[in-house]
Amino acid sequence: MTNRTITWLHLSDLHFRESTQWEMDIVLNALRRDVLQKLADEDLRPDMIFATGDIAYSGASQEYSRAQSYFEKISTELDIQDSSRWFIVPGNHDVDRHQISDPVRKLLERQAAPTDVNTILCSADFIRLFTKRQQEFFLFARRFLGKSCTLSEERPWAAHSLAINNIKLSVLSLNSAWTAEGGTLDQGRILLGEYQVRNTLMEAASHGSDIQIALLHHPLSWLRDFDQAQAEALLFGPGGVQFLLRGHLHSSQIRQLASPDARCLEIAAGACWDGARFPHGITVVQLNLETGRGTIHLWRFSPEGRGFWKRDNFLYERVVGGRWTFPLARLGINRTVKKTTPRKPKITAPFDSSSTATVDNPTVSDAQQTPTRASLRRFVLALLRGDSDFDAFCLDYFPDIEKRFSDGMDSVRKMNFLLKHADEREILAHLQGRYPREAASHTNMLRWIPKSGGPSQN
Repeated sequence: MTNRTITWLHLSDLHFRESTQWEMDIVLNALRRDVLQKLADEDLRPDMIFATGDIAYSGASQEYSRAQSYFEKISTELDIQDSSRWFIVPGNHDVDRHQISDPVRKLLERQAAPTDVNTILCSADFIRLFTKRQQEFFLFARRFLGKSCTLSEERPWAAHSLAINNIKLSVLSLNSAWTAEGGTLDQGRILLGEYQVRNTLMEAASHGSDIQIALLHHPLSWLRDFDQAQAEALLFGPGGVQFLLRGHLHSSQIRQLASPDARCLEIAAGACWDGARFPHGITVVQLNLETGRGTIHLWRFSPEGRGFWKRDNFLYERVVGGRWTFPLARLGINRTVKKTTPRKPKITAPFDSSSTATVDNPTVSDAQQTPTRASLRRFVLALLRGDSDFDAFCLDYFPDIEKRFSDGMDSVRKMNFLLKHADEREILAHLQGRYPREAASHTNMLRWIPKSGGPSQN
């Protein structure tokens, strides 16, 4: 593995509880057997683990004891003994609803403006009235995370900095459940608060990080309107985060958020466990700053037979093998490239689909060396099956062209742009070098421009 790579495991919505423990064991033990124990063999052993809420089912102490036991098994499985590599935020199920009093409910209802909310967040006495509902979560977090845990009833959010493989990271642990009660009644009513978001972003900025990652449980769309607008402006604006990881809706999702100011990728993990009502899912994300690419790996649980986890090919039509690759440049993350002497690409002699030999100066005539655009377009589509493969190919071999792709460009416009601004022979050479077997089997698709300038084949 390169020394400029980071990998994380993202879990969410585990809902530990006593009554369904035997059913949970089927899913969670299979997760260890089918996924976690095999990550190292795939060069995907995580450097960090993120858990984005709903650790427990009702915020009860015994539920967190079960959660801690399972998390310790994961740490052992993945050889992550440093608790500072775990990051955990609370969800609505981490709320003990018995701790919510009517006076506090009425106080919350009167918070109709950002200044009202900030007044609560700035006061330890005020905020404790709300975070009392999460006290068992905070006890669990301090017990499991030890000294690395800075979450508390007085300051229920945190920003941490760390360096992994020469990459500086900031992780913003945001608390979207400090006003939650649970259920659909929370939708459009809960709060983050400007003070919480600004406070964590300012602390992260002081670390001088290469990458900033925000964790929270709820989608921002569940916040009150004024709070959602403020949170999005801060998190997705200049100085904001490149990744926003969440849970809550029990469904995996990848969503690229863009604005003229900044770019962010929102990644939602499916529920690790919630009975049979929802598909269980997890994600592993790997960022490679040398290649300039990130890959999201998706898994889904099947209850068939003994129960097992497999790569998720059903979330998106264009995801192949449970993997989706994207260029980091789209998120404003700089690629670090080793300085090497450029080599002229080798070109496989056309018309010989059975040969895998390459030559710097093909013996074929010039009339047979340049493919027509129409045939090259078909050839590219045959080898690069999805937008992510196309973007990654352009980023690796034609970075100056890839930089000029705009967010509004569809796949056809990107293809036209590449064919217009890049040499057809160079495109062909790189495809043959990257996919030698596939290129050889599709060579019959290519048609060639005659040297004389006569009519070309389509």
